[in-house]
Amino acid sequence: MLQGSQRFLDWADPSTVTKRGELFLHIDASLPVAVTQSWTTIDQMRRVRNRIAHNSVESMNQYQKVVQDILLVTPTPMPRPGDILLARPQRGPFRGREVLSGFFAKIEAFVDSAIGSPFIEPTFQPCGGIDGKVSRTLQLQLSLVPHAPTVSRFLL
Repeated sequence: MLQGSQRFLDWADPSTVTKRGELFLHIDASLPVAVTQSWTTIDQMRRVRNRIAHNSVESMNQYQKVVQDILLVTPTPMPRPGDILLARPQRGPFRGREVLSGFFAKIEAFVDSAIGSPFIEPTFQPCGGIDGKVSRTLQLQLSLVPHAPTVSRFLL
């Protein structure tokens, strides 16, 4: 699972995700189909995350490609990741809807396809952020195991 001296998991290709899902989650043959159908979105989310986490030329180049795929143009100047996630493009795959909400909807569709039933119920709650700015917290109710739900929070 870990490669060499890396301290993080490498989930960067569909076959790895599929193998690990089958090994650790015991998901049947629907997982490879779900991963294949959703891989573009999974990869876009990874590239946006990498741009946020790494200030490198490579992460910027990958992020620019995602922005072009989302907006169907190359904007100048390039929007920051937070701005693109909150954008409501007028055309393209996220036309008329917030990109972040579109990503979450695609995650939900991926999970539904992989395990065969809905299990993510997102709710957004405003909360105080740094410098008095309003941030949003996404609360996901995860219930992979019946009668044992867990709650994860991500500050956006």
